[in-house]
Amino acid sequence: MPYDLDPWQLLAADAQEFSAFRIWATALEAAGTPVVLLGSPEQQEKRYQELYGLAPGVLTADAHVSLAGEPWFVDHTRLPAPGGRRVPAAIRAAREALRRELAAAALISPTGGLRITVTPQTQSSRRERRRYFERLAAFGRQAAETGQPVYDPEAPTTIPTSPSRSQNPGGRMTRPNPWRSLFPSPRTPCPGGRRTRRRAGKHDTGRLREIADALVKKLTEHKGKTNKPGQLRRAHRLGVPTGLLIDARTGWQPPGLVPQQTAATTHPLMADLPVPLAQDLMSELAAQHPDALTCAWLLSSDEQVHEVYRHEV
Repeated sequence: MPYDLDPWQLLAADAQEFSAFRIWATALEAAGTPVVLLGSPEQQEKRYQELYGLAPGVLTADAHVSLAGEPWFVDHTRLPAPGGRRVPAAIRAAREALRRELAAAALISPTGGLRITVTPQTQSSRRERRRYFERLAAFGRQAAETGQPVYDPEAPTTIPTSPSRSQNPGGRMTRPNPWRSLFPSPRTPCPGGRRTRRRAGKHDTGRLREIADALVKKLTEHKGKTNKPGQLRRAHRLGVPTGLLIDARTGWQPPGLVPQQTAATTHPLMADLPVPLAQDLMSELAAQHPDALTCAWLLSSDEQVHEVYRHEV
C-alpha cells in the first residue's frame, strides 16, 4: 500500500515550529520559489556531524532546505512579548491559588459549574496577587449563590464570572475541576512599534531588548553564558546561506484545542511585530552581527509571510 508521507513531519516534535515552517514553505512556493526539506540538523544531529565532519553541538539549525535548488539552513524563533515568558508560571500560580475556592463554589452553582476570567499576575507583589485571587474567589462564590454573572468593577470589559454547565455531567469525576478558567492572550503590540511605511532612521533597540535578544542570540559571536557563536552564525561558517523565520503569531495555540481552551503546555505570549519595524530592526541587527544571516522572514498573526531582510552582496 503506498503512503503519502509528509517530510515536514520531521519537525512535528514542536507543533508551533512545524506549523510555522509549513506556512512559510507554502508562501514561498506560492511566490514561485520551490521549497524542499532536506533534513533537520537539530533532529538528525549524528547525520549532520558525519555529513559535515563536525563536532557535537556545532550545527543545530532547525531545518536544512532547498530553495529553488540551493541548500539553506533555516532556524525558527518565537518572538516573545516583553514579560511574556513569565505568563506560564503566572497561570500555574493562579490555578493553584483558585482551585480549592472555586471548586467549592461550583458545588453550589445552579448549573454545576463556574466560568471565570483570570489575568495572569506577572508584575504583582505577593500581597497584590493574594488580594486579586481573593477577589476572584469572592466573585465565584457570589455567582454560584445568585446564579447570575458577576462583573469585576476593576476590569469591566472582561468576561464576567458566571455559572456555566459543569464539565462533569452527572457528577462523573472524569476531570477534577468543575470550574473553568479563561486566560486571555491579547494581541501584545511591540513597544515603540510603528504601523507605517518603512522610513529611514534607527529604532532604539533598548526599548525592544527582550524581543531583540531572541533574534540576536541566533546571530551573535558570543552567545549567553556559553560564549559560543549563535546557531545561524555557526551554520553560516559552513558556506551555506542561512535564514531566520521569525514567528510573531500572537495567541497561537496547538491545533485541536476548542475556543478558549488552555493548552496543557502554555507558551509565552508572543509579540506582534509590525513589518516596517521588523525590517528596520533586522537591518540594524544584521549590521551589528555581520556574516551570520542571508535572509529573514516574519510570520505575522494573520499567517502572512513577509521577507524583512536580505543580505545584498
